[in-house]
Amino acid sequence: MPGIMNYLLVIVLTLCPFCCVTSSSHDRINAFEPYFLQIIDGDIEFLDTHCRSSNDDFGNKTMTIHSAFSWKFRRNIGETTRFVCTFWWKTADGLIYKETEFDVFNQQIGDECGKNLFRTNRCFWSVTQSGFYFAKGQPFNWMFKHSW
Repeated sequence: MPGIMNYLLVIVLTLCPFCCVTSSSHDRINAFEPYFLQIIDGDIEFLDTHCRSSNDDFGNKTMTIHSAFSWKFRRNIGETTRFVCTFWWKTADGLIYKETEFDVFNQQIGDECGKNLFRTNRCFWSVTQSGFYFAKGQPFNWMFKHSW
């Protein structure tokens, strides 16, 4: 019996460093893929955004053409990590012209963006007058994903 206990202890100590990776903003156990997500204002002069998850809320952001904001995170153990953003395209006098809300990250988008454990998976969203475009790796080769 002591031989089995020693064997199990060695396994636990060997795997522990892989299980104790923390999120960039929370001290929780997380051993899944690292991500970088960026929202880019492609061509909208007056754009407000509000992105959040169950653990993080980035507040309202006022963006200008070609400005961007980003964050880093890791998927949680159950791969239920989800970031939702609300987008408001406004007129010069601050009235809402168009509004929409959708997941900018969930399991499906994460799988599409990449699942590399050892290198940061990079996801990009470009917000344009014609809609929302997604790219992985680098901010080019955009794919249309969502309309206003």
